[in-house]
Amino acid sequence: LPDHEMPMTPTDFLAALLPARLIPSESGAAYAPANIALAKYWGKRDRALNLPVNGSLSISLSTLGTHTTIRAAANDRITLNGTDAAADSILHRRTFAYIDLWRRGARGDPQPLHVETTNTIPTAAGLASSASGFAALARALARYWQLDLPEGDLSALARLGSGSAARSLWHGFVKWERGTRDDGRDSIAAPIASDWQELRIALVEIDSGAKKTASGDGMNHTTATSPLYAAWSKPPFTRATSARSATSPRRTRSPCTPPCSPRARRCVTCKRKPSPPCTACGRHAPKDWKFTLPSTPGRT
Repeated sequence: LPDHEMPMTPTDFLAALLPARLIPSESGAAYAPANIALAKYWGKRDRALNLPVNGSLSISLSTLGTHTTIRAAANDRITLNGTDAAADSILHRRTFAYIDLWRRGARGDPQPLHVETTNTIPTAAGLASSASGFAALARALARYWQLDLPEGDLSALARLGSGSAARSLWHGFVKWERGTRDDGRDSIAAPIASDWQELRIALVEIDSGAKKTASGDGMNHTTATSPLYAAWSKPPFTRATSARSATSPRRTRSPCTPPCSPRARRCVTCKRKPSPPCTACGRHAPKDWKFTLPSTPGRT
């Protein structure tokens, strides 16, 4: 391909966002929560840049996630939950392959680093520790090198380490846009304002050991072998958009006075025939609400 048509690489992507020279501070620290997808993207249109086939929406897990601190060191080193990882371990290689994108992309000196990280969730056990890990790492690196990056750019940089990390920079509900650009600059996440203060997520630990199949491997296997995948990836945005609507501030329902009969097809008070049955006299329920009528079990 001609140079102007060559696909964007992660190194090129970083070089476009970072300064030519990285100036370190004494340290950089950050926390990022793990997140659970409510509408999954499941599939990548560009594996090098981790660009998703679909948009997605998640909820973060508050205090369950990753704390990371970056400091200068004599040699590259990563400590996870108090234990140094071997230089030939997957954790060490994957972490510093990502950090090298920042170092090479900025054309700076190698600047050996010590990455000290602590997970408050089981590692590689299916609770998105890689998402919180790379989100915390991206934010810690930005602070260590004193980079005042927009949150959207930071989301895109975290995405290069792990796709779901794009959503782990914030608490609460977060939506990750699919984007349309080939360079991935518009495939970023952002938090969603929503009032669900009493919402709770329960996690039951059955086996905290590392899973046998990595999430990325499972995703790639599904997209390559499932006969149902074509239908999944056909309508982009649909699932995430529907899930986004469900997180909107909830509308409360007030009973009529006197109350409507559960079996009534008309409001006892105002005599109107709303569809669905009214929730408050004079203010009938929006058409997108669904109710189950006792007189017709199972019908909504």
